[in-house]
Amino acid sequence: MRQLYEKIERLLQLVQYEDICPEFRRCGFALYNGDHVWLKGRIIPWDERFIGNTSIDFEGDFIAIYQVENPQEADVEVLTADLVHEMFHAHQQRSGENRYPDDLKLLAYPANMDNYRLKYAENQLLATAYEETGGRKAELLAAFRAIRESRRKLLGDDLEQELLAEHIEGRAEYAGCRALQSISTGKFKERMGRYLAALRTVNQAFFDIRRQAYITGALYHFVSADCREEPLQSELWKYQQTGKKQVEAFLAQKPVGKKGDYLICGYDPMNMIRSGEQVLCTHFVILASGEETRFLDGPVLLKIKEGSDQEVEEYWKLPSQEL
Repeated sequence: MRQLYEKIERLLQLVQYEDICPEFRRCGFALYNGDHVWLKGRIIPWDERFIGNTSIDFEGDFIAIYQVENPQEADVEVLTADLVHEMFHAHQQRSGENRYPDDLKLLAYPANMDNYRLKYAENQLLATAYEETGGRKAELLAAFRAIRESRRKLLGDDLEQELLAEHIEGRAEYAGCRALQSISTGKFKERMGRYLAALRTVNQAFFDIRRQAYITGALYHFVSADCREEPLQSELWKYQQTGKKQVEAFLAQKPVGKKGDYLICGYDPMNMIRSGEQVLCTHFVILASGEETRFLDGPVLLKIKEGSDQEVEEYWKLPSQEL
């Protein structure tokens, strides 16, 4: 086991940690079996802290741990990359990451066939985007995100749990894949080939959402990183997300709604944010209903009728404001 440990030490020197993620750095690691734990320069008896392949707080710092029962059978290059995956979890813990999925909610992921059809289409776009280059890659990524928004409308919080799994495990798997790319180009290509095949296949693994998140999250980060050469698309996405978050923040204040048939007849164009069919007027808006017009101080959220830019079917104001 000590020889395996030392080989891993040497391979870890090939990994460019901060190229994978700013402030990501190599940390300590341990290999263990049912009897002993191998650390840098020492061996200790196994205890219950060493369970699974993960990262743990050990003697005041986070380290990566990995179970190895037979060191002679271990693929040292793949094992090193998998340890970098766990080191990224240590980085997440060290950074105070708190956006973790609820595994029990993921187990209760809804058997919604419309969602699964969309997810399959999403997977095809992601796999093809990974293989494409330049502007075509950015176009496919935009289409991927559009389908994801459709799934958000279907699933709500259940999709958020899926995205949190991608955020935690997918980013760590991306780190492990990038490490493997530095260590062995051939094994990296082999792994990515398996991942692309998994995205293009419908079998029982397709419905294991948490396990799928390792693959979709990793590939999403590869594609996103490649699309940095397309700043216009990237900035558009950021702009759209900013508007969406502002609308969500307003709705989180539990505003009161009023339905009706209204027409926008006055507004402040410099203080309006649109997200989908909703428009947040942060300053004011004037609505007409028949012969009546009403001036509404902001913030006011409008629901625009489908197929229209001016007709409003409902608006919301904060509970402290008059409707």
